[in-house]
Amino acid sequence: MRAVLIDDERPALDELSYLLKEKSIEVIGTFQNTNGVLDFIVQEKPDVVFLDIELREKNGIDFGVELQNSIESTAIIFVTAYPEYALEAFRAYPLDYITKPVDEERLARTLRHVREVGADHKDDRCGSFYIRCFGGLEITCGGEKVRLPTKKTRELLAYLLCNEGAMIYRDELARFMFDSGDVGKNANNLRVTLFRIKNALHEAGIRKDQLLIQEDLSACISDGVCDIVDFQRFIRDNLSINASNIAQAEKVAAFMNGELLTDIDALWVTEKQEWVMVRVEELLINMSIFYLSGDYMEQAETALLRLLALQPLSEQGFHRLLDLYIRTKNILKYRSCYERYREMSEEEFRECPPKYYIDFYENCTNIIK
Repeated sequence: MRAVLIDDERPALDELSYLLKEKSIEVIGTFQNTNGVLDFIVQEKPDVVFLDIELREKNGIDFGVELQNSIESTAIIFVTAYPEYALEAFRAYPLDYITKPVDEERLARTLRHVREVGADHKDDRCGSFYIRCFGGLEITCGGEKVRLPTKKTRELLAYLLCNEGAMIYRDELARFMFDSGDVGKNANNLRVTLFRIKNALHEAGIRKDQLLIQEDLSACISDGVCDIVDFQRFIRDNLSINASNIAQAEKVAAFMNGELLTDIDALWVTEKQEWVMVRVEELLINMSIFYLSGDYMEQAETALLRLLALQPLSEQGFHRLLDLYIRTKNILKYRSCYERYREMSEEEFRECPPKYYIDFYENCTNIIK
């Protein structure tokens, strides 16, 4: 495993570098600022970047967002002396969040997680073919991006993937996808667009056992080939989270690095985004409940932080995270989370938080004073 370390304090870099090398991790770069680091990471493609939040020249969270947008296969681990940054840090969809001083056992668990996710990343993209829909539609095959010729080919393929497993009626699809007012013209446009999609996939070398669009418009697609398909299948087949499916739930949760199909402007996409966010909230809440039942506090916190990064208006997410910080007696994180929750609640709902949380916050403030 190859790692890059970014921290403006040299002793912190040296200590983390030593701990990683003790665990046979190759440290390929250590940096005290972010100048030129993004280009280095994009070129070297390390497995993991350990990133401090409090940097002198640039906020580490903002840099993490840039990094996440620039390279998909590198895991981000925030390392900070300030636990109250946890909620904001998840804007960058990190794999983990470690507080200083770095505990060796905690670091070992994080490295195991990095290895597991890295193995899943390689296994899931069978035949080097993958379709990403969360964050925007992107098709890759053999390390190269597959270009579809028109906006309609992109939208139609996205629609078929988002409706995998559902009955699709050709006439209705042609009407709302093209809406020319001419039934015959709509049907012809649909045929031509389907042909262009199939031709582009064929020319890219994508096999039919990986993705096949059949005459009834059903998309036959392998597991591990498309994030939204795997997400929908998991939601459809798993009514609860338990020990037998938590590992798969983690894989599915890792897909969600942004809103669905942000680059396609269509009413059906907006409706699908809303459906997905409801399911995402249910999934991550249920994951946190499972972890809490086994006293896995770090994993429960990570699930809830991921939820609030994706769904900043989730009252249930805020309540459960505040309850977790009360249970773990983490006053700093509670105060930071409560202040974000209060601001959101007043701006969006014109309401104050429940009295229980207000009272606890005031007690926390008195303790610190």
